Amino acid sequence: MTKLLFVLVPKPETTAARMIDPGSAIVRTVDEEDSAERVTVYFEGNRFGAANLKRFEDRVIAAAGRLEAQYPTVARGSFPRGDFEIVGIFLYSPDWTFKKLELICAHEALASWLIQGAEK
Repeated sequence: MTKLLFVLVPKPETTAARMIDPGSAIVRTVDEEDSAERVTVYFEGNRFGAANLKRFEDRVIAAAGRLEAQYPTVARGSFPRGDFEIVGIFLYSPDWTFKKLELICAHEALASWLIQGAEK
């Protein structure tokens, strides 16, 4: 059974945009209540320049792994739902042999977020 996560970017000038490193990959589950005011997200910004996290897709995989394992990390937060824009989906199999990132909308928002990360 394939699992699915949303890939997000924070909207400018929001709490999430101020607290999460620019260029970070951010994911959340798709099954959170639509009426919930807050969402829990996991992220990976490659703050320390790891060679295996240079590509956005690799950062998405790292953030998804954190979410899947639910392990304690500072790269997790609860933010207002309205702080984010959905830019894609990440599909993966439970054994991680299948992984696919699809960027489906808000391409300009994603590009802006990634450029901010490249400038840091």
